[in-house]
Amino acid sequence: MKIGHLEIRTGTSLVVPFLKLHTDKAIWGEDTRQFNPLRFQNGVSQAANNPNALLPFSIGPRTCIAQNIVMIQSSKPRLSSL
Repeated sequence: MKIGHLEIRTGTSLVVPFLKLHTDKAIWGEDTRQFNPLRFQNGVSQAANNPNALLPFSIGPRTCIAQNIVMIQSSKPRLSSL
């Protein structure tokens, strides 16, 4: 397989440094280390310079086992506090 100018041989393991990816100023901008939920106001794919930059649960066979529960919980309506 070729990724850009790199040739990846069969059986090669790739490591994705998620912390670096999620805090890279070239991808997320100068405020990368600040809590800024407004960066997602136009959707996850528009939040960074690359539409696939956010990988909160990983991908593939080692994906987070709680991903489905989190997605269900985040889509439930919230009760306002009285």
